[in-house]
Amino acid sequence: MEIIDFVGYTFSGGIIILYVMEKAERVVRIIKLMFEEQIDEAVTIIKKSIPKKKKTDELEV
Repeated sequence: MEIIDFVGYTFSGGIIILYVMEKAERVVRIIKLMFEEQIDEAVTIIKKSIPKKKKTDELEV
């Protein structure tokens, strides 16, 4: 009976670990998406605030 109990506990523990890993992966994915969106917005704002180089700034040879 000890072997059967051990296998049962191991199997149950494995299922619980997989369940927790799946939930953690979802949370990480959601957080990653939130921060990527903010980073994209920040990059867009920075690009808009930097003045673009004009052709008149170039020297003619």
